[in-house]
Amino acid sequence: MGGFVVAMLTRVGMALAEAIIARFAWELYAYMRSRNAAAAAA
Repeated sequence: MGGFVVAMLTRVGMALAEAIIARFAWELYAYMRSRNAAAAAA
């Protein structure tokens, strides 16, 4: 029982971390792209 709970928490935690990392990477990509576009337009 305890091992099952730990496994579930581990999977949930990994999925959550993956989603947070993906979101951060997308925000960073969008920021860099908009900054480069502004620099090219200037």
